[in-house]
Amino acid sequence: MKTKIMIISSEYLKKYLENFFKEFNSSLEFNIQVYENFSHISQIYNENAKYYDGFLVTGKIAKQAILKNQIKVLKPIETFQLSLSDVYRTIIDLLMENRNIDLKRVFFDFLIPISEDISVESFLKKDKYQKLNEKMNNWFENLDLDHTIIIEENLKREILHLWKLKTVDMIICQFSSIIPTLKEYGIPFVYPLPSKEHLMDTLDNLIYEIKLDKMKNNYPAVIRIETKSALENKKVENIVKKYLANLVIDFNYDNEKEFVDFIVTHKNLEKITDHFKSSIISSVLERELGHSIPIAYGIGTDFSNAVINSEIARKEAIHRKESFIVDENKNLIGPLDSKYRIVVENAMDENIIKIADESKLSTNTIQKLIALTEANNSKTLTSSLIAVHFDTGKRNANRILQNLVQSGYATITSEKSNNTKGRPIKLYKIHF
Repeated sequence: MKTKIMIISSEYLKKYLENFFKEFNSSLEFNIQVYENFSHISQIYNENAKYYDGFLVTGKIAKQAILKNQIKVLKPIETFQLSLSDVYRTIIDLLMENRNIDLKRVFFDFLIPISEDISVESFLKKDKYQKLNEKMNNWFENLDLDHTIIIEENLKREILHLWKLKTVDMIICQFSSIIPTLKEYGIPFVYPLPSKEHLMDTLDNLIYEIKLDKMKNNYPAVIRIETKSALENKKVENIVKKYLANLVIDFNYDNEKEFVDFIVTHKNLEKITDHFKSSIISSVLERELGHSIPIAYGIGTDFSNAVINSEIARKEAIHRKESFIVDENKNLIGPLDSKYRIVVENAMDENIIKIADESKLSTNTIQKLIALTEANNSKTLTSSLIAVHFDTGKRNANRILQNLVQSGYATITSEKSNNTKGRPIKLYKIHF
């Protein structure tokens, strides 16, 4: 069976990409779809995700427009945004064509929303490039979906303003949607193409991710349901059996004294939990039994690993009285069916250890804080927000924030009124 890949591209890259991908062998099937704007990208993805094995998109913002929308099916996504060598190649080509070109007056459109240093000359200075690169990474990480929709209009206005002021000679353009405006006003621009080597590397990465994704689909997953009695144990077994059978999901089960284990695949667990967002089985059991039962879900690269992870999830479920998932990487996902659902990554790097040590907090707390800022798409937190998400008291949440302030990893940015006679709420900016 052919590996099916969809490329979501701008009109200005379509022909170039068609010529590149038509050279590949018959084991790969490509389809190129042209997007009109960033909001259109997520629509194209959602309409086609279930039919394709993976996606190539034009850049990080295009990928963010997909990931931060309501994804129905998650498939591997890679970006073929210009590499640094492609950017340098474009600059060299400009200098070869016109050795007198003033690089102070040649601007990158993708830097306009990020920095005041938007000229090629600033980009080429090593100290400034490092700062720009850091700003770009931070901007992409905190990019809000709603923001992507207005970026294009803001870019047009800013470039037209610079053109009227006669401070720009040329735009190195990565936002293809602004090209009609550049043409309309006669603003010179160059639209760089990714090198074939870079495209090949990106495609190789995507194929690798697709292979991993297909392997992961068959990973074993354990649904562990703790019961109050042998009688309830049997009722739970019958209810869940019927539910899974109705969904035409293959399963095995193991009926223990304290809990019932159902064994399914990673792919089917995604279906059962609406892509790890909801514990639908909990709702079914509550409807049939008259009371809620938190459920633990564990995924593993093998069965024993899935059982171990389900037990980790069970302990969290008992503590929080809500359902949780621990995946094959030991990432904790949950609570399910909650607007406070977050993903606490297990990955431990030296920086997390350093922050935890200097703040006199646990590495788990730092990981939860990172997950919380990512889930909220904001580095600004309050003690109330931490208390709710961490299922802890306000005093402990304040202690966490004070420790971060004292160690330099947080600052109090402002205070806002809570519309009561009590104290105003402090806002904390997290610096990691």
